[in-house]
Amino acid sequence: CEEARRNVRRNRGRRIDVACSGPEGIDGRFDVVVANLSAPLLSDCRRALLCRLAAGGTLVLAGLLAPQARRVGTTFAPLRQLAERRERGWVALSLRSDARSGDAA
Repeated sequence: CEEARRNVRRNRGRRIDVACSGPEGIDGRFDVVVANLSAPLLSDCRRALLCRLAAGGTLVLAGLLAPQARRVGTTFAPLRQLAERRERGWVALSLRSDARSGDAA
């Protein structure tokens, strides 16, 4: 968490909150939710992450091993995939919620 906070300061982020708890401990809905967790943890946190995503928001799932990316992406259906970034065996997925509901849980 401290490294994330340093990066926010370094990039002069003013509208970024870094939470060091699980998604269950966070109130509100957000336009962008980033979760850098292993595939099993992302699956376990699915409902809580989706409940934090605002209608039309973007969910970024990072920290995925390449062979797990497709399975994790389908776990978060009905979000639609916007982008996928691969680097040295790691994958990050950007997914978008329906602009009407935001709650795909």
